[in-house]
Amino acid sequence: MRVKAERIEELVAELDSIADPRVQSVARELVQSVTELHANGLERVLEILSESGPPCAGVIERLGEDGLVGPLMALHGLHPLQLSDRVARAVAKFGQEAQLLGIEDGDVRVRLLSQPHGCGSTAETQRVALEDAIYNAAPDLASLSIEEESIPQSGFVPLEALSLGSTT
Repeated sequence: MRVKAERIEELVAELDSIADPRVQSVARELVQSVTELHANGLERVLEILSESGPPCAGVIERLGEDGLVGPLMALHGLHPLQLSDRVARAVAKFGQEAQLLGIEDGDVRVRLLSQPHGCGSTAETQRVALEDAIYNAAPDLASLSIEEESIPQSGFVPLEALSLGSTT
């Protein structure tokens, strides 16, 4: 989803570079009209499911959890979960490595704990995975700030790592 959003941003930047204001205006109106049509259609589907009674409540929840449909629901303000709940769930998937510090006016603050491994790629991979998880769960957030904190490595070595082989 994030890759698609980045591509959309690239296309908008390309549209902004078009010199003819009329072409820009028509293109923007077209995109806005198509977006509104899709939002209205998605909203109607959710209304029909809601009117169908309790058995469909689970379907709406499943749609909200879906990797493609959920973010679309969020973008159009139709997601069954609040922004804070969606972000909390995404952060919780990282266990103790990530902590939700707060959400205020759509601005999300998270702390990412990592142990140095001698290679920065592990921490960077962890950060990108956390960003992706949060943006996929909450594409409607205003901003995301990740504070990285390095935890010192423990001097603990498991006993199994010390044994060089069996003694018989």
